[in-house]
Amino acid sequence: AWLAPRLIDIWAAMTVGYGQAVQQFYAAEQVAQQQKLLAEFQQLAVQVSETEERFEALFEASAQPVFLHENGRILTINHAVTQTFGYATEDLVGQTVQNLIETMTPPAEQAKILKEMENGLARPYHTQCFTKEGTAVSVEAATRHVNYRGRTVRMIVLSPRDDTATPLP
Repeated sequence: AWLAPRLIDIWAAMTVGYGQAVQQFYAAEQVAQQQKLLAEFQQLAVQVSETEERFEALFEASAQPVFLHENGRILTINHAVTQTFGYATEDLVGQTVQNLIETMTPPAEQAKILKEMENGLARPYHTQCFTKEGTAVSVEAATRHVNYRGRTVRMIVLSPRDDTATPLP
């Protein structure tokens, strides 16, 4: 009779102690997993930041005029736009692409560009643009979706062409 209560006390101490050890082990595993996930997240954040920096550097260094727009509103332009067309960043950023087309292209070309936009601009096409001073510039327009500051936006590249040059074979 004296042994039964003592066995119950020993059994209780063993199971409570075991339960606490399991809880401590589980908590330590959770902390280790959280630290691992945090380290991976920080590494990915650094990679995203580096990718964005490379994109910004290439965007600004490009000799081709490049516009970025989201839902038809111009977000930014590169330096080549100002050099080629004479527009300042303040003249174009914030405008709609529709307004840009009306400002920079002849009426006959506007319909062609709008048709290409409706078709999703899947392939490059040739058109004309006007500089701020009114000089016509023949360009090849190409677009694609790019990631810019965490958003998917549309990039328009206008490559000036020399229509008098002999095409390469």
